[in-house]
Amino acid sequence: MASAPPADAFPGRIAGLALAGLSAVPLLALRAFGACPVGSPLAAAEAPGFALCLFRTVSGVPCPFCGGTRATMALAGGAPGDAFLWNPLAVLIHAGLLVTGIALALGLRPPWLAPGRSPAALRVLLVLVAGNWAYLIVVGR
Repeated sequence: MASAPPADAFPGRIAGLALAGLSAVPLLALRAFGACPVGSPLAAAEAPGFALCLFRTVSGVPCPFCGGTRATMALAGGAPGDAFLWNPLAVLIHAGLLVTGIALALGLRPPWLAPGRSPAALRVLLVLVAGNWAYLIVVGR
């Protein structure tokens, strides 16, 4: 006779599916509704003086997440290289959500979610955000 799964296994699997969906659903929706730009997203022209980012509009400096929408559109369009050029952190966030979600849905615990790893994971995340922000400033996104 098989033993019953742990009491918290089912909510963990639901959370995993939700995390995977946070990455996959926007990409699939953009693809399905044809919202992906034709050709390279890097060649897409911006309207002069228009920016979605309030931080950039006010300060003139890109925020750490500028280009994230274009990166998502490039991923949905099958151009991961262009997506990485738009915003490397956005690509890493999509990949991290997808991997973490799939692992949780399968009943596994990724090493970065192990008990006691929160301070280290937070430091790594802060370094990634700072590095991404520096990259975006240098390339002038």
